[in-house]
Amino acid sequence: MRSLLLSILIFCWVLPLCSWGQTTFKLQGRIQTEDRIPVADASVNLSDGSFAITDARGAFVFTGVLAGTITLVIRSLQIEPKQLALTVNQDTSLVIRVVEKIQNLEEVVVESEADAFGVRQLRSVEAGGLYEGKKTEVINVERLVANKATNNARQAFGKIPSLNIWESDNAGLQLDIGGRGLSPKRTSNFNTRQNGYDISADALGYPESYYTTPLQAVQQIEVVRGAGALQYGTQFGGLVNFKMKRGSTEKPVSFESH
Repeated sequence: MRSLLLSILIFCWVLPLCSWGQTTFKLQGRIQTEDRIPVADASVNLSDGSFAITDARGAFVFTGVLAGTITLVIRSLQIEPKQLALTVNQDTSLVIRVVEKIQNLEEVVVESEADAFGVRQLRSVEAGGLYEGKKTEVINVERLVANKATNNARQAFGKIPSLNIWESDNAGLQLDIGGRGLSPKRTSNFNTRQNGYDISADALGYPESYYTTPLQAVQQIEVVRGAGALQYGTQFGGLVNFKMKRGSTEKPVSFESH
């Protein structure tokens, strides 16, 4: 009985000494790509259940690693997974090179209509004019949902912001639009042009417009609002330029009816 008690006491005294005698080490390292670029936010797992996350320099540190052979696994979305078998018998510092994960994507072609709503902006330089930073619109007459035979100004210019449109007649003979809060009467505050040429009665002294270009013959309407139109004249409201349809280059004579 005494020998049994003595054996138990010796075992209880020796066991803590064995535990205290186990040697642990420090394992640290840096993870880099083949181009020596640090891999941040990578997961580093050891076979004993320990894990760490690399910092901005790609560095990781483990303390209290028991001596022996362990397995180290590295995972990240930006690299191919890597697994290493290490024998730890001293403090160890590693530099681990990994392979970047490269995914080749197929070519993607995105197509979009430039004037999905029948209105687009003038390019920075177009037809000899400078429009960078200007408030401009180009109305595609072919895409207008309007009765072109009546020259209805509200239907033609309805998508242009900040315009005052006055319908003074039902025949479409008189165009009355204004901008910047100016009077729309006879478009006197707009520089009105057809294919780039003034069609007002007198562009400087008496700028009222008595002639309205028929929409059925127009390809597009260019509108420059605000001070950007001063490069064409003294009217503060803006510029309206009716660009006419071009005739067929394949036929000596052609006509169309609506």
